[in-house]
Amino acid sequence: MAGLKPTSADVALGRRLSEARRVANLTQRQMGDALGFSAAQWQKYEKGSNRISATCLPVIAEMTGKPIAWFFGEDAPAGPPLSAAETAELQDGVAGVVSRIVGRRAAQAEARA
Repeated sequence: MAGLKPTSADVALGRRLSEARRVANLTQRQMGDALGFSAAQWQKYEKGSNRISATCLPVIAEMTGKPIAWFFGEDAPAGPPLSAAETAELQDGVAGVVSRIVGRRAAQAEARA
């Protein structure tokens, strides 16, 4: 966070990330691998000491089965349930984002080697 102290919102989001991961029976390593970073980095997100990118939230929501609004303390659904077509479109979008993240990380690792 480039020298900025964590805010209460960062810490609250971190607690929600941790809770969702544990309820979904996922490890920090599994979360990090899916998003293209280390378990140690994921741990920093859960502690609230680092801020997670908003572009990661759809992937996290999909993996944990929680709506994105839940991570911000909104336990009620944000709207009506998605149709099958809307769900498929969202899943395709998430898969595309994950694929791009993984591809970028692989290219970076290859460039360093």
